[in-house]
Amino acid sequence: MASIDEKNLEEKLTALESARTWSARLVSKLESNIRSASDAELFRINPIKFAADKNLNEEETIVLFLHATALGLFDMTWILICPVCSCVIDSFRALKNLRSHCHCTHCHLDFVAALDDMIAITFTVNPAIRRISYHDPQTLTVEDYLFRYSSTNEGLTRTERLSST
Repeated sequence: MASIDEKNLEEKLTALESARTWSARLVSKLESNIRSASDAELFRINPIKFAADKNLNEEETIVLFLHATALGLFDMTWILICPVCSCVIDSFRALKNLRSHCHCTHCHLDFVAALDDMIAITFTVNPAIRRISYHDPQTLTVEDYLFRYSSTNEGLTRTERLSST
């Protein structure tokens, strides 16, 4: 069972609800996800995919995740994605930390970072709200580390990766 800091969660959700006028049930769907989603589902959330999966307005969902991040419900991370193997080359909290040249340790290729094709913004539940296994990557199984932590949700599937090697 997930360990959730109930007091902290309730405090942050109350602040989120009053931050602006949200569509009906938007915040409750986010709360339900924080409470019941698997660790993997709370790691590197794509708000556009979240909106599609939950039948929510895409733009409002993006704004929701930004507000939730400002309040400490989520951590926002920029990830640099290898255009060949879809592995995460680097991740950082601020875009200013992006280097112009990068190297993928999985496919051993060098690239010039392209903001339009190789960058994604993701959201992970804040460990002060709910601690998940992906907050401690050294404790993950080999499969979770290689196919979930080191890769992106939107990249190649495990079968596609294995068949290309």
